[in-house]
Amino acid sequence: MPDNLKNYLHVEGENNNVSGITQIEKQEIKNIYPSPPEPPPQIITNSSAWTLNKKDFLPRDDEVNKVMEIIRDDPQIKLQIRGIGGLGKTSLSCQLFWEYHESKADGIEHLGWINYNGDLKSSIFQNIESNTVTADKPDEYLQQARSFFNALGKKLLLFVDNADDITDEDINFLTTCACRVVLTARYKIEGVDEYSLPPFSPEVCVELYRKISNDRSPADEAAIREIVERAGNHTQTIHLLAKTQKVCGYTAQKLLDELKERGFTLAGISAEISSGRLDKKVEAEFFEHMKMLFDIAKITDENQLRALKLFSLLAPNVPLERLTANEWFSINNITKLIKRGWLNDDENNGVYIHPVIAQVVRYSAPTDLQTSEELIVHLKNALKNSQGKGFNIQNKLIAHAVSVAECFSDEEDTLLSVLYNWIGGIYQELGEYDKALDYHEKDKAIHEKVLGTEHPSTATIYNNIASVYDYMGDYDKALEYNEKALAIVEKVLGTEHPDTARTYNNIALSYNNMGDYDKALGYYEKALAIQEKVLGTEHPSTATTYNNIALLYYNMGNYDKALKYFKKALAIVEKVLGTEHPDTARTYISMASLYQTTGNYKKALEYNEKALAIQEKVLGTEHPDTAATYNNIAGVYYAKGVYDKALEYNEKALAIQEKVLGTEHPYTAATYNNIAAVYIANGDYDKALDYAHKARKIFEKVLGEEHPNTKNIYYLLAGIYAKKDEFENGLEYAIKAGIMEGE
Repeated sequence: MPDNLKNYLHVEGENNNVSGITQIEKQEIKNIYPSPPEPPPQIITNSSAWTLNKKDFLPRDDEVNKVMEIIRDDPQIKLQIRGIGGLGKTSLSCQLFWEYHESKADGIEHLGWINYNGDLKSSIFQNIESNTVTADKPDEYLQQARSFFNALGKKLLLFVDNADDITDEDINFLTTCACRVVLTARYKIEGVDEYSLPPFSPEVCVELYRKISNDRSPADEAAIREIVERAGNHTQTIHLLAKTQKVCGYTAQKLLDELKERGFTLAGISAEISSGRLDKKVEAEFFEHMKMLFDIAKITDENQLRALKLFSLLAPNVPLERLTANEWFSINNITKLIKRGWLNDDENNGVYIHPVIAQVVRYSAPTDLQTSEELIVHLKNALKNSQGKGFNIQNKLIAHAVSVAECFSDEEDTLLSVLYNWIGGIYQELGEYDKALDYHEKDKAIHEKVLGTEHPSTATIYNNIASVYDYMGDYDKALEYNEKALAIVEKVLGTEHPDTARTYNNIALSYNNMGDYDKALGYYEKALAIQEKVLGTEHPSTATTYNNIALLYYNMGNYDKALKYFKKALAIVEKVLGTEHPDTARTYISMASLYQTTGNYKKALEYNEKALAIQEKVLGTEHPDTAATYNNIAGVYYAKGVYDKALEYNEKALAIQEKVLGTEHPYTAATYNNIAAVYIANGDYDKALDYAHKARKIFEKVLGEEHPNTKNIYYLLAGIYAKKDEFENGLEYAIKAGIMEGE
């Protein structure tokens, strides 16, 4: 054996006898320097199972072993852990998760944890640690996740927690994944295997109760056993009872007397819970008794009670940032409710409510819409402040807003319609036009019934719906709703009101989009006449109409008149709003577009760069409007034939849009289209095809095959295939674009 082993540890290579070291010597070296232990399974999600609080948790080793045996026998198992809410399904899954993390059993090399929240794509979105799953839009992210899961196969065990409302579509998705999946849910999920979780034994429940309540008195043994029996060995109930005894300063006997007096007992349904025969009748009985427990807890502080009632309206298991929760409900109330066990906090400084607790509170202490007004205002402001910040930030807020809206779905009050309006507005911003229409339609139904079909606020709703249709390219529908709005404002407000002028502007926009420039000009001039008379010639709204008229003349090819109106608009906004206002930037952009069209690229760059300086300073370098200006600058360089610069600015725009808007937003698709055009100019037709197809998929999905933007991308694709001499591949797109006729 060589004397100095260090000299030989680095020389082993492909040759099995490098530097004369024999196989025996190599083995001896390995024996002296043993291989490091295998790493634990990799956690492939940003979230992981809870690290269970040993004070409030007792392990279920027998159940864990049973579930592991089921998983071991099927390398593609899709298994539901089923049981009534609050029985400990999540706790068992957490124990199972960390057991696999420690033991590396059954070939599991990767673990994932998903908290189910409404749908699988939202729940998975931005939750996977992999450089192959990077999309910034949920649909595409979900498909990348499927490929990633399939690549890991049986080596991955994925947990999907609280999947009570999981959809058939999401189950179908999971069943097409090659990995193993464990789901927790109350009701039976068709198409997956099932393990019914029984309650703890009475002995274990007594031990759990003593741990949480800190009641170690031997004299209380009989009372605690009877409390546990009345709790039906139901874990969540035991937690609440134990915390109630501790916080309220009861003895076990005092708490038991309260339970007896109110007739509280889950013992009668414990057998059904144990057998897994969970149905609506069982749950109804369960919540009747849980209402008694709510009363026994004696949350008499009005502020705490109000905070809990309002919190129960939010989306369960969706954490609200602690700072936000403190602001909305007060730090004192939140802290005390967590101590009582009615709210939970997590390791990421979030506060959330368990689904069972939320139902119990809503059942026991229902909250009317007027009491919820402050919460709705908070949600509305939060949604408003989230504008331009993308899906990742807005997702949780929308979940809470939708939950509150659904709690009052039978109400017909304009207070609720405020929430519908903002939910619809955020969905429109995200390119989710169908969802936007759904909530605006709900808003419309309330306004029409409560305020009537001739109220100015109803007209505003019609305008909002028209705006969505404009974005969808359905200009006929947009015009229909704008004209409904106009009929109201002309009748109620008169033909010289600013709101009437605004509606004239909206109608003009629809006609402009339809290419009917004469009608568009007529409505713009009507709007301008009102604004100049009522608001004056130096009002920002007047400037907006000057700008719109300029754009119309630009579309008509009358560039002299366009420049005249642009300068009128610019004079107002620079004077009234200043040279660092976003509206001033928008006017600079319009003028830049005109100068680019007339071939004055120097002026076009100058005005675009003025706009960009404002946007980067005021809006930031990750705002969609900033991205749009990067695209505009790219367009100037493209027109000049400076393709490397054009690509540079298009890619700057794309980086913002993919991050903030996502990879399935129409604006992102437009940038894919622009990049495709640059690659065509450079003769790189393969890359051009790649980006053109990215744009096509988005336009087809979001806007439909008949939208002008979709038609344009068909035209572009047909041209690319023609340049590649692949006419058969391009034929389909030539037909769809209307260049050729199909058979």
